[in-house]
Amino acid sequence: RLGSAGERDGRLEAAMNRELHAAGLADGGPGGPGSLVHLISFDHGSLARFSALNPQIPRIYLRKEYFLWRMLKHVEPMGVAPSQGFSVYRARQAPQQVVGAGDRTYVFTANRRDDLLWLHRHGVRWAATDYPDRARRVIDGAVSLP
Repeated sequence: RLGSAGERDGRLEAAMNRELHAAGLADGGPGGPGSLVHLISFDHGSLARFSALNPQIPRIYLRKEYFLWRMLKHVEPMGVAPSQGFSVYRARQAPQQVVGAGDRTYVFTANRRDDLLWLHRHGVRWAATDYPDRARRVIDGAVSLP
């Protein structure tokens, strides 16, 4: 699917940037770049268009679940997103992609307790979940390992 013309010609990214300016979040929030706002997308074109409008907002390129992604990543535009996003399944299958990456890695969608605990034990700081209240309770109750 190529998306609508508005999705491909930059209108979506321009509208998002206008909304961030209107909300006073165009630089990422009160703490500056990366404090409150991050742009995440599976579409590297959208990330590139938004980067041209507002390079202050950190961008995360979400990796699809395709087998040969490492071989294909050379065809992606350089520098559109300094951070990578992996599914929780991919993170557990290839932990070297996320362990020790700190703020450069985002994991989606961690809904199960064992996945949340695995991410916590391995130092993953950014994770998406459909149940933030439950995830917070799991993480707050977890014991950090040295």
